[in-house]
Amino acid sequence: MTRYALVIGVSEYQSSSLCKLPKTATDAEEVAKVLETHGKFNVERLPKQLNKETECWEVANKQVTNTEVIDKLKTLLWERAARSEVLIYFTGHGIRVFDELEEPQGFLAVSNCKVQLKEGKVVKHENGIPLDIIDRLISNEKCEVSSLVMLLDCCHSGSLLENQEIRKALTVFVSENDYYLIAGCRSFEKARAFKGEANSIFTGALLKGLSVTSANPDGTVTTDLVFNVINNELKDSGQEPIRIGGGRPIVIVRYQQDRTNPKESFLNNDNSFEQMQNKHQINIQKYRTEVQKILYEDYGDSERQIHHISRQALDELREKLEISQEDADLIETETRQFCLSYEAKLQKYKKLLVDTFQKKTTLDKQVMQKLKNYQRVLELDNETVGLVYSSFGNDLYKQGFHQEAVFVFNEAIRISPKIPGAYVTLGAILYQQNKKKEAIKFLTEARNLYTEQGMDKQANKISEFLNQQPNTIGFIRNFISRFLV
Repeated sequence: MTRYALVIGVSEYQSSSLCKLPKTATDAEEVAKVLETHGKFNVERLPKQLNKETECWEVANKQVTNTEVIDKLKTLLWERAARSEVLIYFTGHGIRVFDELEEPQGFLAVSNCKVQLKEGKVVKHENGIPLDIIDRLISNEKCEVSSLVMLLDCCHSGSLLENQEIRKALTVFVSENDYYLIAGCRSFEKARAFKGEANSIFTGALLKGLSVTSANPDGTVTTDLVFNVINNELKDSGQEPIRIGGGRPIVIVRYQQDRTNPKESFLNNDNSFEQMQNKHQINIQKYRTEVQKILYEDYGDSERQIHHISRQALDELREKLEISQEDADLIETETRQFCLSYEAKLQKYKKLLVDTFQKKTTLDKQVMQKLKNYQRVLELDNETVGLVYSSFGNDLYKQGFHQEAVFVFNEAIRISPKIPGAYVTLGAILYQQNKKKEAIKFLTEARNLYTEQGMDKQANKISEFLNQQPNTIGFIRNFISRFLV
């Protein structure tokens, strides 16, 4: 399933009261490239131009109007991104407009925004975009996004978080849904970009948070992790990032497990450091991937000890990749600890889910919010929790609790829309209940996901099922059993 991102970088302004921002276009383009390359986002840039050399779109130093931005937001949130993950990044001016009672309201300023100042304060404006427009767009019944991340790098972008009345207006970010907002500064601070630095302070910290050096041991970078990096980087900078999020941590980018610190011997070789570092990182990535694969295969005991045959294979690989025994031992220890820790977290979450479900079959919003908070404490991403729900749904189906399984599978899909197995069993159960139209929709989505993930064998099984249009319970149950794990 496609992930969508809208990356907006406003550098040109018509109003003499709003200076040009030379770094916003390059900041936005760097963020866009990271999201495309490592987040697998389908990125829409605004404003944009075609680079004739690379034949790729890039963020442009051109004007963009409030109408253009709002239209793009509507198209993204109301049409393109149904049941998909969405990220919105904005860098440009932000303004606080004070009314007659000196109450401020935050707006995003685009190229055609005009402001009127009085004693250094903006008292009137034209064409500003209210910060709470995201709330109104998402609250609309046309919006069916599964998750939303919003990143604001602009002057006073934190004003909506400081003013309690505006905070209450942005209910979308404090609901139980998977929405997450990070603003680059508080209302009484201005976002800054120092001369000589490649990026603004906030976006520079954001890019560091999204980099492989900040990733978790499994290669993921979540919203919580990004915020922690930004918060640390912005200390003593005159800015303080603020976040609001009522749902689960959301994975923004994902790297292969290639993080490592090169040996000091590499650091002493200035002439070939970069080349040697890259080679070393590639070799470390290969070794780490193989260790992780073996640890998940050799699961004969709870400590995940490596089988002696697998040990021989790893030793051969370590010598071939020229990895020291010290580095290899460190990688194995880290990977084993991560596997054990992660499995323990999964078991804790599933146990709590099962216990909660047994006590209260229908999980209402209040209960779901508590489960989300528990997920956040355990630092589990949506994809993982979705798999836990899908596994629990399989358990319920095997025990004959079909209607309960339908509820749990729907929750799995809502939490993580890219789990084909959940669509398969849910679709088959609905088919068994003679709800064929709805069943075919879920089974078709499962087939598309399997095809998208390169799992053609599973996709073909579903195609065979749909072509045969079976009407016997035994045939349907046999079909489901081929997918249950």
